[in-house]
Amino acid sequence: MVIFKTFNVVAMILFPVIASAILINRHKTSWRLWGIGGLVFIISQLGHIPFNSVAGKILNNTTLVQLDNHNQVLFNAIFLGLSAGIWEETSRYFAYRFWLKEPKKWNEGLALGLGHGSMESILLGLLALYVLLQMVAFRDIDLTNIIPLSKLESTYQAINQYWDANWSVSILGFVERMFTIPIQVFFSLVIVLIFKNSKMILLFVAIILHAIVDATAVC
Repeated sequence: MVIFKTFNVVAMILFPVIASAILINRHKTSWRLWGIGGLVFIISQLGHIPFNSVAGKILNNTTLVQLDNHNQVLFNAIFLGLSAGIWEETSRYFAYRFWLKEPKKWNEGLALGLGHGSMESILLGLLALYVLLQMVAFRDIDLTNIIPLSKLESTYQAINQYWDANWSVSILGFVERMFTIPIQVFFSLVIVLIFKNSKMILLFVAIILHAIVDATAVC
């Protein structure tokens, strides 16, 4: 099982870089734009993650939202999807609007979308690597002197579930990224359309489409 989990980590980090290299060369665009796309993703998360944290605390600790379990899941999916769409698509728009002064071209949108999606995949791959290293270390040591007794049973359950997962679950992160990166490219091209057609409504279209994709994944 370590083999599949290691493959998942390596593929999440290397696949987007290799795919980007092929497409950037084929469509005569630049790694500079790819880097800007990656940086835009990081910048968007600097607002997105704290916003979700604060909003979650407000919603969970107040009576603003009181729903049964099914509707609560639906509400969370819609909320998280809209949050991701607003932060990521507006960040992408502002990058085009204020960072790239030259006329907007399709291959620029491709490069920025690849950078955006690749950076997300690389960071998640590094997170998966951190978890893998932790689980490898925890598998062969006695945790009784490390983990509080109140959390010991749940910790062992989590470790066992991690290692008992079948191979298809172990590579799920990579499979998800294979679908997510093209979607990020699509959103990037939608933002290009805003400048080509001077229609700001397309920003709201991108946000809603992003929200639908993310909400569906959460559900």
